[in-house]
Amino acid sequence: MSDQNFEEFRKRVARVQKRGKRRLPRIFSVSGPNQGVRTPWFRFPWAAVNVTLALVFALKAMIVLEVGEDRYRGRLAAFDATGLGVKIGKFVMYPDPVTLRITDFARPLVKR
Repeated sequence: MSDQNFEEFRKRVARVQKRGKRRLPRIFSVSGPNQGVRTPWFRFPWAAVNVTLALVFALKAMIVLEVGEDRYRGRLAAFDATGLGVKIGKFVMYPDPVTLRITDFARPLVKR
């Protein structure tokens, strides 16, 4: 290997190592009780949670729009809440003010 190729190779290796160091957890150099605290590897995916909640509200609104609010409430009341999962599902699917507001907004947009 010539000296020029060897120097180019060493520069590439240094770049790769520098990139790899950025992925490691950072250590803050602050004084006080938090000195040397590492940042967490895991960050909670708030964007995914927000999108999921928006889709759940939209789904409930479309169901209420299709079936009708009175009939929807009647079907939810007909469920026998014996298990914990059924109780949680009934609570989640109950039409709340956000769902009803989305239904009122979407009613003129959806042609029946």
